[in-house]
Amino acid sequence: MGYIQHRSAPSTLANLPDILVSLASLEEEEKHIFNSLTAVLSDTVVMRDSLNRLQYLGSQFDEVESDAALLTNKISSTAQTAGRVGNRVRLLDEEMRRVKEGGDRVAQVMELKSSLADLKSSIDSQDWETATRLCARAMDLPHEVIAGPFAGSAVPTADDPQPPTQALQSLREQLRDIFLRQFQQASRARDASMTTRFFKLLPLIGWEQEGLEAYASFVLDLVQTKSPPSAKTSSPLYYVTALTALFESVCNIVDQHQPVVEKYYGQGKMQTVVRTLIRECDKVVKRLIDGWEDERSMDQKVAETSATAFSASAYSMTQKQVPQMCTDDEEVDPRGIDKVLNEAAAMTMRFSAFRRFLYVNLQVCDERISDLDADASILPSLDAHISGAPLKSGIETSACKAIFDDLLSKYYIPLEVWYLRCTINQAHKISTTDHSQVPPTTTVPDLAFYILKSVLTRLINTGSLRAVEGSIKQICEIIEHDYIGVIKRKLDDVYRNAGSTTNAGRSEKSEKENRLCFMVLLNDLDISSAHMERLVKDIISSHLLTQNFLPTEMANVQSSLSTMLNMVSKFRSTLKGGIDQLFNQLIRPRLRTLILDVYKDVSYVLDEDSYSVAEYQDLVRKRFLKTWESLTDEFKDSLTESSYRILFDLSIDVLVRPWEKHVMALKYSELGAIRFDRDIRAISTYLSSQVTFGDIREKFQRLQQISTLLNIDKDEDVDEFFSSSGIAWKLNTAEARAIARLKI
Repeated sequence: MGYIQHRSAPSTLANLPDILVSLASLEEEEKHIFNSLTAVLSDTVVMRDSLNRLQYLGSQFDEVESDAALLTNKISSTAQTAGRVGNRVRLLDEEMRRVKEGGDRVAQVMELKSSLADLKSSIDSQDWETATRLCARAMDLPHEVIAGPFAGSAVPTADDPQPPTQALQSLREQLRDIFLRQFQQASRARDASMTTRFFKLLPLIGWEQEGLEAYASFVLDLVQTKSPPSAKTSSPLYYVTALTALFESVCNIVDQHQPVVEKYYGQGKMQTVVRTLIRECDKVVKRLIDGWEDERSMDQKVAETSATAFSASAYSMTQKQVPQMCTDDEEVDPRGIDKVLNEAAAMTMRFSAFRRFLYVNLQVCDERISDLDADASILPSLDAHISGAPLKSGIETSACKAIFDDLLSKYYIPLEVWYLRCTINQAHKISTTDHSQVPPTTTVPDLAFYILKSVLTRLINTGSLRAVEGSIKQICEIIEHDYIGVIKRKLDDVYRNAGSTTNAGRSEKSEKENRLCFMVLLNDLDISSAHMERLVKDIISSHLLTQNFLPTEMANVQSSLSTMLNMVSKFRSTLKGGIDQLFNQLIRPRLRTLILDVYKDVSYVLDEDSYSVAEYQDLVRKRFLKTWESLTDEFKDSLTESSYRILFDLSIDVLVRPWEKHVMALKYSELGAIRFDRDIRAISTYLSSQVTFGDIREKFQRLQQISTLLNIDKDEDVDEFFSSSGIAWKLNTAEARAIARLKI
């Protein structure tokens, strides 16, 4: 087939030449096929050998076929015999299985019958452990055995004709009633051994829930028998002590009785008991909180504080400050509000600690939580890793939690917000300036942030994530409006009041006082910014969070507290605005003429004699130092370091650009360029020594590069030096060429 050529289909041949070509191709192919067949037919030896082999194989196949038929005849009879034997064996196996099953069923029924009979005898002889064991043995039998027809006919007797199921259930109920009665008697007698004896028997006979309910009633009685606090309800510790006693008693019960319950009933079964305890706590807590609200007149306090108007913004730094603790809101005493806030926070803290204790003890954990230290407090260690499974004790849906959440939202948060506003208002009004301190500040930052720290600490101690999230936003608003806003208005008032007086009435002394007042307020903002940042970071990293919140709540609490760091940027923004105002009013006007005054009658076209005179007089450096010191010394001593740095940077930024323009308008000799370089370096070194932060030389880079270009050799090409010097130029090529042309 290797000679077959590819041809077009006959139907596609449309002209005579194509037809002839196709016929020629067919003839050539026919010729090759014929030659191939001839060669095959001519080789007869190979064909003869193949035929002989086929004939030999045919005879072999015939022998195999006869052997196979003979073997089939022999095996078929044996197979039929084996099939008959197998069927009989299977029938025997089935009969044996049924006999064994019947024997087992008879044994089980006999065991049921003997167990019921022995159970009755044990009950009559009051052998409760044996009765329990026999009852459990009967209950372990399969239900189909107990309820089956064979047991129904074999077990009943003339004395007890009841079916087995009814008889067993009746005996179980009888044991249940006896054990519960004995348990109650032992618990009333405070007989621990007998209480435990009957408590552990109930789950063995299927009365687990009834046993837990009885145990819950027993431990509930322990809570109810706690004596109420002897203090009067007017005492600030009465309600806190009462709640502490309540929650501690429940925690002690859980701590002491949980091992017993879980030993006999299984892990997690204490939650049934705890639910009963929580329901009792709900009743006691509601009674105590209702009494607290009435005794402390909480609704009246909230109404009075809601009607209070604050007027801290009306107080100015230029007014004489009279220390006082009350303002137009004298009818509401902040100290009284502080007391009830401490009391509310303390009560909520007790409940939060109780809640965390239950989470630790009743939560299903990856590893068993053990060895909790609860000797002297209801706050056991919370170092255990708590899983994310929901708490099954019902604490999250309890009336207790709803009561304390309502207390926080209805009383604590509004009063805490009012208290913070009131105390910040008082801090502004009783503010005094400590002029002995360098730099001088008022008492406002220390007072306000002491109160803020107390408020945040009290808020964290409540252990309530909802209270934290609900309070932080309002606290930030108070800081922004009642603290930053008041200082900002005072800054505006300083020069607004000064500008309202006539020029004749403005003395140098009053101007100096205004400047000092303004700078003191700026210092307050700077210190407040540092206080705020440090306070928030300290609280976030403190042990208060781990002590008062669950691990699953930590991230949300830290996130809420971190939002207060936004106040730091607001402090700094207000500070920057105040420094800009101070700079524009007092420094910028004097900086406009500083360069002209420094370079008055100064020339850098010097020969050797004039260079010596300029070196001796050192006019540029001396004039600059004198003018600069007269301009900045007051601010250096009166502003904080960071505020002075901002003011210093503003001054340099405003100064260097006109300075560059001025020196580029001068002419320089070779000695004059050297003198100019010495002047720039001396002033730059002096300014760098005036601050302890950063490097002021960066702002003088353009002036230094101007000096460098002025001091290159006359024969050196400026463009080549500019491109090959390796200096990070702040000047462009055009400026470099212009500077080079200044030399004469």
